[in-house]
Amino acid sequence: MTFEVYNQRMMINAQNQKDWADQQVREKRFAIAQEKADDHAYAQQTDALTRMRGMLEDENTMKR
Repeated sequence: MTFEVYNQRMMINAQNQKDWADQQVREKRFAIAQEKADDHAYAQQTDALTRMRGMLEDENTMKR
């Protein structure tokens, strides 16, 4: 009986370790995807601001 309980406990521990490792992988992938999304959003904002600045500078130049 104790051998069966030991085996069952070891199987549960192994499954818990696998679940933990899978969760760590998911969290790392999510963090990487989030960083890429943040970088992309920052790049879009920078591009939009640069275009707006260029338009404003062109408009100011034409007024002179």
